[in-house]
Amino acid sequence: MQPALYVLTFLALAAKRTNSQPGGTAAQAVTDRCSEAEYTKLIANSLENELSTAVKKSEQLTAEFKELTLAVAAQSDPKRSIGFSALAALAAARAAAARTAIQQNEQAILKAAKVLHKRAAQLLQIENTAPDRELTGAKKSFTAEQGTFGASTQRCTIEVTAATADAKKCASANQQKPALKLAAQQLATETHIKLTKDAMLGRRAIKITADAKGTVGDATGQFTTDNKCGTRDVAAASAGAGVWGILAFKTAADTELEATRIGSDGDSTKPCGENPAETEVLTVTADVTRYTICTARQLKIPRQPSVLEATVANLKGDRDMQLIAGALVGDQQAQKATEISDEAAEKTLKAAYGTEPDAIQKNFIAKLKEGDKTVKIADTTITGSIEVLSKGSKFATALAFFQGQAYRAQRLRTKISTSSDEEKKTGCEKETNKDDCNKKPGCKYNGGENKCEEDPAKTTTTPATTNTTGSDSFVIKKAPLLLAFLLL
Repeated sequence: MQPALYVLTFLALAAKRTNSQPGGTAAQAVTDRCSEAEYTKLIANSLENELSTAVKKSEQLTAEFKELTLAVAAQSDPKRSIGFSALAALAAARAAAARTAIQQNEQAILKAAKVLHKRAAQLLQIENTAPDRELTGAKKSFTAEQGTFGASTQRCTIEVTAATADAKKCASANQQKPALKLAAQQLATETHIKLTKDAMLGRRAIKITADAKGTVGDATGQFTTDNKCGTRDVAAASAGAGVWGILAFKTAADTELEATRIGSDGDSTKPCGENPAETEVLTVTADVTRYTICTARQLKIPRQPSVLEATVANLKGDRDMQLIAGALVGDQQAQKATEISDEAAEKTLKAAYGTEPDAIQKNFIAKLKEGDKTVKIADTTITGSIEVLSKGSKFATALAFFQGQAYRAQRLRTKISTSSDEEKKTGCEKETNKDDCNKKPGCKYNGGENKCEEDPAKTTTTPATTNTTGSDSFVIKKAPLLLAFLLL
């Protein structure tokens, strides 16, 4: 290894493990495996809560979009319809942004939470099965049989009872540390955490100490008053002969937690350092825990505000609403960048919703809960406010009903308009067939514009009306008007 590489390796390790201590009260409360497991679990829970909250928010925005869309369909006033349309478009934009943020972060959040939950479970398992105290045991039996030293071997059997921690130990201990509940809240600014050393995750080094005094063979067949192999009826310390063994973990310091730096001072593009390769192995090491916590605190899903709480003041600076206002709400569609600004949006929104601070709430949002509407299709009838009708299976039925009404009303208006236009047409304009047009007196077909029009050259002068009613009569050309006049 090159000298420079040695230095880099040393600096990388030093960045992770230092004598510095946690700064937050939650991390400071971690003093043993019980509190470390709780701290780790709380961070995992906060990640899952971050995701579930984002999903609920996305669903809420989708529900708002449906409610506002239904309000658009139910409107007969074009201005109110446009106002609700703009809010519905904003809800759609925010719901889409929320879904995109979830998709970008979901897998990373779930993976980090899984790793931390696994680490917390391992810590509790260690606490339950690997007590810190020395395993001294007690004499169980004596035999004189074939053994290590042949048939004359005398064997003293020492039994070490398996020790199991109190099931309520961690729960009771952690209740005395309320600061742990601030783990997620303080994580963003925390610099260090305390972690169990990797030595505790596997088989620890064992140290056996054997003590003997006097005639060992004779000593194994007797019991001291403190249950050791030695001279009968005396304490082991006073025995004339005895043999004993002590089994202990070689390094007692393995059980101590180690203060570890969360971030790394190395590559600025990798604030958490390199991703440890062993993230999917059976045990979660200290470095995997550190890296996971470091990256987890960067996993934040932006919260999109509710459209149903909107005001002109907080919408005028919203980029989505500025574009929506420029395209939908204004009298004319925005054509220049200067028309998409806080000032332009505020002016447009006030014109659409009202100038009062709570105009959107009072004039639009509040109306969603007011006034029951009846939706009747065949033998199906549902009644309720827009808010009620937008929920569940009612939404599809209500939307189809209102859109159907709007479509039929539009068709009727178009039919009336078309009939009116037809009535205004002259005799020539009514002809659409070329031959019929040319045969009609006073008309000719314009091939360039594909229409029938008057031909001045073919126009015939209407004969003068001949008075055949007698010398004292006259012709009435506008009967209704003249009759009305005569009757006066």
